[in-house]
Amino acid sequence: MEPIDKDTNKVKLVVAGAGLSGLMLAWKCLSSNSQVSVTIIDSKSVIGGDHTWSFNISDVNPSLHKWLNPFIEHTWEKYDVKFNGSSRRLNIPYCSGNSNSLRACVEPFIKSGRLKLILDTKVIKMTSSEVIICNGKKITGDYIFDARGFTFDKSIKLGFQKFYGITIETKKPHGLKYPIIMDATVPQYDGYRFIYCLPFSQNKILIEDTYYSDGNNFHEGEYNKRINEYIETKNWIEHKVIRVEKGILPIALSVDIKLIEKLEAKHNEPIKIGMRGNFYHPVTGYSLPEAVRLAVKVSAFINETNKNNSLEISSKIRKYKLHTYKRDKFFRLLNRLLFRAAVSSKRHFVLERFYTLSENLIKRFYSGNIYKKDMLRILIGKPPVPVHKALYYFSERAFMAREHSKRD
Repeated sequence: MEPIDKDTNKVKLVVAGAGLSGLMLAWKCLSSNSQVSVTIIDSKSVIGGDHTWSFNISDVNPSLHKWLNPFIEHTWEKYDVKFNGSSRRLNIPYCSGNSNSLRACVEPFIKSGRLKLILDTKVIKMTSSEVIICNGKKITGDYIFDARGFTFDKSIKLGFQKFYGITIETKKPHGLKYPIIMDATVPQYDGYRFIYCLPFSQNKILIEDTYYSDGNNFHEGEYNKRINEYIETKNWIEHKVIRVEKGILPIALSVDIKLIEKLEAKHNEPIKIGMRGNFYHPVTGYSLPEAVRLAVKVSAFINETNKNNSLEISSKIRKYKLHTYKRDKFFRLLNRLLFRAAVSSKRHFVLERFYTLSENLIKRFYSGNIYKKDMLRILIGKPPVPVHKALYYFSERAFMAREHSKRD
């Protein structure tokens, strides 16, 4: 490992993965501390990929709005949800950024030399102090972060959110003023299905076909066909396709916290962030708010911690991660009710009932910080799933034990 320059007291971060979490981390740390430099390694030739990330503005602490603003490409004052039994317009500001706006946020640091990129390069091995890349070269740093995307973990049982989206430019104005973040009036397939629409301009709109599904099988042709059927019903037939976006997001049904604590306690491991570290909303799959929160925490930890004490930083992030697992226990219960207790063809009733609740509760839900009274409000009333099945999946520990026994 290279010696530390004690005179300048500079801090070097090395990040494997140039996606949302890696770039958000770099942006925040570089913005907050002039002594920080970052090296990002990625197997692709372009940082940031080709993605869209959306969120309620209330998901992010107001003190961070000014800093985050350059990332936000579009903002809407309201959004709609649609079900066969009800529709609603929510007065919750909704925001969207994308890969281009994220790249623009870090570009000044690339030009200044504080952010160094090593692209088209595969990572062979990572430790808490170095990254070994495909040519055998070792990249060293004071803090090493693994942001290479989600990987399966035996400590977590999952459902999946699959999406296939196209951005189109219509010949005539499409007539949609506000986003539709959930249009469940469409025919139901493969679990719970809905269409997600973001109107970027009068003629430009993103349309995503989304599924809350038990399996991660991906049928691109079928999804594209169903989007085209949706476009026909909206009379947006005359259009051209600008881009395609697709992916599979994890939806956590249960976690084995004891096993996680055991796995996370390993020394000489890089610090896992983003989807790699399971930092995402358990129900919605939204990753932007968690990426921002973690970037802020890491930046603060670095500023507060004695230089080069990577073990202390790793310990703090591990504690924060365990805190989020415990905080999100109720969300995972809802996922078990949705994926296991509810009949596949009737999963939409769970979400339809949720969106009849108060706007403040919905905002707290999306931000990941709900009260006990919110939990009761979500569960009471006519249950959208059979009571006996709900009780069977109520205990996370019992559910996880049953899942482990299946594998054994």
